[in-house]
Amino acid sequence: MACDLVIQLNMAIPGSLVLCSLSFLLFLVPQMSCHLCLISPTQRGSMTGLNTQASKDCILLKPPCGGRPSEPKNAAILRAGQNTTVTFQKNLNHWIQKSPGEFRVNIGVEGTEKFQSLAVVKDNNEPNLHLYTVPITVPSDRLKETLVLQVVYVTNNPQAPPMFYQCRDVQIIDNF
Repeated sequence: MACDLVIQLNMAIPGSLVLCSLSFLLFLVPQMSCHLCLISPTQRGSMTGLNTQASKDCILLKPPCGGRPSEPKNAAILRAGQNTTVTFQKNLNHWIQKSPGEFRVNIGVEGTEKFQSLAVVKDNNEPNLHLYTVPITVPSDRLKETLVLQVVYVTNNPQAPPMFYQCRDVQIIDNF
């Protein structure tokens, strides 16, 4: 739609074809760069523009936590054995019928490859900005460790990055 406006200007202003091309590319790039935000518990860092497609805080591609530094002093407290929910947002839909992706909720120690799967949710072509609320049971065998709750969007889409990451530092305590 933004390019339509520029195309109309192209008719009136000679040489603005480059402007149309640039506008079109700039219009597409943000839509292709935002994909997953962790809402509850809140993700590391900022959540600016959360309900806007192309929020820069929703494109984290570097495993295991998108390149955001750990925040152990701000760790969320979880109770061992507790049933709780994790809420995250698909900021941009990368579903393709040929190979639908999935969302993974994991817990583990950052800096290791050892993450325990807590839940897997299939990507069923829900729209951009869709919220997922996923029930999990907090592990009972990881008491007093500072861990990372990780959500990964595995796109299985060759036209998109393979995975997007969000994390929250957590600490598991006894469930009195």
